[in-house]
Amino acid sequence: LLRSFEGHSRTVYSVCVTSDGKWMLSGSYDETIRKWNIATGECVNTLEGHSYWVSSVSSHNSGIVCSGSADNTVRIWDSDAKIINKATKGPKLDVEYVRFNATGTRLLSDYSTGCTDFHGDYCVWN
Repeated sequence: LLRSFEGHSRTVYSVCVTSDGKWMLSGSYDETIRKWNIATGECVNTLEGHSYWVSSVSSHNSGIVCSGSADNTVRIWDSDAKIINKATKGPKLDVEYVRFNATGTRLLSDYSTGCTDFHGDYCVWN
């Protein structure tokens, strides 16, 4: 074990590392996203805004972070941990997965039973 990261009050469901390898993001059942300095293990920011557990986090090399939650929303955050968008609601289903495309111009999300009520369908956001 090289390092442990402590700070969430409940189970962590998702982690991702930024493209520069300096930061880690974690999403938790405590409804928060935390930004960690990988070298020190220090939590440098806590992003709050979801009303239920955070199931997925993703980062683009521009510093933008997206998160998906069991509150049925996708949120976009800037590098200062401010919410850029109002909560974008998809179908009335838990958001299980969010990822940016390679250029950061699109966001892919997957819902617990899909965007059209069929398991495995996805939504693509501008």
